Amino acid sequence: ERVQPIVVGPATFACLSMREGCTIKEVVQKLMPMYIRLFEDLKKFEVSEIQLHEPILCTSQGVDLREVMTTIIFGEQKEGRAGGLQSFGVNVNLVTYFDGLNDAYPWVVRLPVSCVSLDFTRGDNASLLKKYGFPSDKRLGCGIVSGRSVWRINPSALQPTLTAISKIANKGVSIDLQMSSSLMHVPYTVQGEALDLQVDGVTKVLCFALEKLGELHQLKQAFGEDAAMELKASQSAWEKYARMHLSDAKLASRLAALDQKSFQREKGPRAGSEMELMTTTIGSFPQTSEVRKIRAAYRRKDITEEEYKEKLKNLIIYAIGVQDGIGLDLLVHGEMERTDMVEYFGRQLKGIAVTKNGWVQSYGSRCVRPPVICHDVTRTQPMALWEYKVAAAATSKPVKAMLTGPLTILSWSFKRVDISLREQSFQLALCIYDEVLDLQASGATHVQIDEPGLREMLPLHDKDKEDYLKWAVNAFRLSAASAKPTTCIHTHMCYAEFGEIWGAIDQMEADVISIENARSGNSTINEILAYGYKRKVGPGVYDIHSPAVPSKESLKSKLTSYLSAGLSKSTLVVNPDCGLKTRKWKEVVLALRNMVDAARELRGETVMESKKNLPGGDFDGAIETAERHCFNC
Repeated sequence: ERVQPIVVGPATFACLSMREGCTIKEVVQKLMPMYIRLFEDLKKFEVSEIQLHEPILCTSQGVDLREVMTTIIFGEQKEGRAGGLQSFGVNVNLVTYFDGLNDAYPWVVRLPVSCVSLDFTRGDNASLLKKYGFPSDKRLGCGIVSGRSVWRINPSALQPTLTAISKIANKGVSIDLQMSSSLMHVPYTVQGEALDLQVDGVTKVLCFALEKLGELHQLKQAFGEDAAMELKASQSAWEKYARMHLSDAKLASRLAALDQKSFQREKGPRAGSEMELMTTTIGSFPQTSEVRKIRAAYRRKDITEEEYKEKLKNLIIYAIGVQDGIGLDLLVHGEMERTDMVEYFGRQLKGIAVTKNGWVQSYGSRCVRPPVICHDVTRTQPMALWEYKVAAAATSKPVKAMLTGPLTILSWSFKRVDISLREQSFQLALCIYDEVLDLQASGATHVQIDEPGLREMLPLHDKDKEDYLKWAVNAFRLSAASAKPTTCIHTHMCYAEFGEIWGAIDQMEADVISIENARSGNSTINEILAYGYKRKVGPGVYDIHSPAVPSKESLKSKLTSYLSAGLSKSTLVVNPDCGLKTRKWKEVVLALRNMVDAARELRGETVMESKKNLPGGDFDGAIETAERHCFNC
C-alpha cells in the first residue's frame, strides 16, 4: 500500500503537446476518458493513492488552467457525465514542482484531492503558505530536499522554510516531507566518487540521490524540533567549505570593472558577410566507437599525450580533407576530442569539477555527466586553440573555431547555490572572452559560441523572464566582446522553441545564428520573418537525427522555400540542423555533398564533381579511406 503510481496529469500532457489547432480545454476533454479508464483499472489493483503530476501549474499558464482543472479534471459528477478523477475512491496527490504556484495557489490548494505537493526549493511557496494558509482537509506535501541540486542541505538557509511549515502543521494540517521533484535529475551516489580536477572539500558538501534520501530521513526525525541541530554535520561541512574557498580576487576585480561598454563590440565588416548561401556545418563530425576508444585509451593512460595528440591530429586532418573535397565554404575541426560540449570545457576550467560516475539521463538512452561548478571559475590555459591550429594548417579555407557559450555551460552543469546565476554566467563569459582573444591571435576569423542553453534556463513565470534575458544576453555579449570588428561570431541553438525570445536573440548580436529547423515545418522561418530578424541565419536544411540521406533536389526545394518565404541569399546560411557526431561517415559525406550541390545551383554556380575531390580519389574510395586512415590511426 506504500507504492504510489505516478501519472502525468492531463493539463500538463495537453499543454506540452503539439495540439494542431485544438485548445487546451478540447485536448483535455478528449484525454479524460482515457484517464478515467486508467484510474478505474488502478482501483481494481487496490491502489490507495495516485500521484498526479501537474508541473504546468507552476508556469504562467497555470493561472489560466483554473476552469480546466476545476470543471473537467476534477469536475463534479452530473447526469450523463462522469465525475472528475477524484470520483473513483482513490486518493489523489496533486504534485507540482520546479517553481511556485504564484497566482494559482489559492484555488489549486482547494481542489478536491487528498494531498497537494509543493516545491519549497524553488519559487516562493513558503510566502504563499504564510499569506493564504492551507486547508486542513488535505495533506501538504513539502518538497524541501531538492531533486535537481547536488548540494547538501544548508540547515541555516532551510530553517525559515521549516518554520513556515511547522506553523501550518500546528494548525492541524498533516505534513509529508519529500523531495521537491524526481531524483532522475541527479547522479545515484557520492560513495566512491572521485572528482577530476579535484576541488578541496567539495565531496563533503555534495549530495546525490542516495544521500538525499538520508537527508530526508534526518529532516523527518528533526521536524518539529531544531533541524539545524540534527543536521549539524551538514552545517559544519558548509562552514569548512566556505573557509577553504575564498573568492578569486583577480576575477572579482574584472567583474567589478564591467560597465556598459564591456558588453559591446566594435562595428566593422565581418568575415564572410559578402558570401551568399554560405555552406558550413554545426561543428561535430562522426564519433565512432573507434574514436571513443582512442579517448578511453588516453584516459586510462594506455597511450601518452603525444600519441593521443598525433591520433587527434590525423582525425582532424581527415575531417578537414573531407569538407574540402565536398566543397564546403566554412570548415570545422570536427570535435573528435570532445565527449560532451559542456563536460569538455568543464574539465579545463578552474573551479569546475567533473565526476567519475555522476551520470544522469539527458534524453532517450543518452546520458551525460554534468560538471559541478563549485568555486569561482577561471581559465588558466587555452581550451580549443591547439585543435583550431591543426585544422587551419590543413586547408586554405577559413576554419570556424568551436566554443560552448557561458549560458550553456551554466545550464548544463550543476550550479553553485551560494552566488547568483548571473554572476556565474559572467565568470564563464570572461573565460570565453579570453579564449576568443587567443583564437584570433592565431588567425581565427570565424568563432562559434554555441548557446542551446539560452532557452532552457528561461524562467517558468513571465514576471521573471525579463530580468533573466537581460543578464543572459549580456553574458553572451561579454563572451564575444573581445572579437575584432572583422571577426564573425556565430552561435547555434537547438532543442527548443524560440518564438518568444527572438528579441533577446537579436540583442545578442551574433553575426550568424544556426538553428534547429528541419522538423518544424518552417515554423522557425516564419518566426524569424515575423520578428524581422536581419542578421545571417542558418535554419537547418536536414534532420541529423535520421540516417536518411536527403537528395539534392529535396534540399534545393527546401532552400527555395526559405527564399520564397522572405529570406535573402545574402542572409541565408546553408547547414544541417545540428552536429553530426551521431551519424556515420558515409551518411555525412552523401548528405553534405547534396547540400553543397543544392546551394551551388541556387548561386548559379557549376556543381562541383565532389567525388573527384574527396580523399581517396573517388566517393567509394573516400569512405574506405575514412575507415582506414581515421579509425585505425
